[in-house]
Amino acid sequence: MTVETDVSEADVLGIQNGQRAFFTTLGDADTRWETEVRQVLPTPEVLNDVVLYKALLDVDNPDGKLRSQMTAQVFFVTGSAKDAVLVPVTALQTIPNSNERRSGERGKLAGKPPAAGGGGFMNADAAVPAESQRADPRQEAFTSARKANPDATVASVQVVDSAGVPQPRLILTGLRTRTQAEVLFGLEPGETVVTGTVAATAPPVGSSGPGNRPPPFMGR
Repeated sequence: MTVETDVSEADVLGIQNGQRAFFTTLGDADTRWETEVRQVLPTPEVLNDVVLYKALLDVDNPDGKLRSQMTAQVFFVTGSAKDAVLVPVTALQTIPNSNERRSGERGKLAGKPPAAGGGGFMNADAAVPAESQRADPRQEAFTSARKANPDATVASVQVVDSAGVPQPRLILTGLRTRTQAEVLFGLEPGETVVTGTVAATAPPVGSSGPGNRPPPFMGR
């Protein structure tokens, strides 16, 4: 059988002859048919001002389960990873890149007058205790992982610690589907992340210490 599927002009440049693909049918979504792209037809169709190219995929059909005019949902494989740590996409918070952060900082400081005595940023930096300027091993590990994975995306997640309190953590992600992302650095299998909103309630007046801290609300 040959499956004909429509590919938008925005995606067609990422489809190549021989590329791995799979599809499911409307009547049997649990069966995945593995195949590959035989050809992308050069002449598109224009439907409602949308440009669509036909991709052809051949598949064996020994039992005759596939029939003409069946509806299929086709997935093209653009990357793969084995034994990867996965995290729900809903748990990810995008981190602005360094250029955006620097631009934001300049905008905030543009109207601020210099400190008394002309100390400026150099004096402020010099006033930081030497202990706080020491290299953080976690930061060094993250920087090394970033260099080893230059195409990775930096994101932040809320990881629930042993006390049940969400703690922010930077991670590196790789391949993504609509629902999950591959974690290249920053999370271990079995760790719990928050995928919704966390609301904290103030402790009663007069109470203190972590033992009196109310448990966080885990949103869904």
